[in-house]
Amino acid sequence: MFVLDRTNIDKALDEIEQEVYERGNKAGLEQGRLEESHRLLERLLSRKFGENDAREERIARLDTDAVEDAVELIFDVENEPDFWAAVEASTNAR
Repeated sequence: MFVLDRTNIDKALDEIEQEVYERGNKAGLEQGRLEESHRLLERLLSRKFGENDAREERIARLDTDAVEDAVELIFDVENEPDFWAAVEASTNAR
């Protein structure tokens, strides 16, 4: 006959709960970093090229690696269309 060992079940459930918490916490931190990176890029672009309401959607589509590339590229271009072309080329090269 099969007998449930409550101690082992509780231990397994605690381990599962801890793993779920850690994964959720990590995902939340990564999302927070990405959002902060988006805000930083927006500020840099605004300072260099002026305000532009249309760029928010483009920035939101960038992942962490693309934002890092974009921050580097901003210093190498003269205008915003060239900036976005360089970002796209960099993203496609990956």
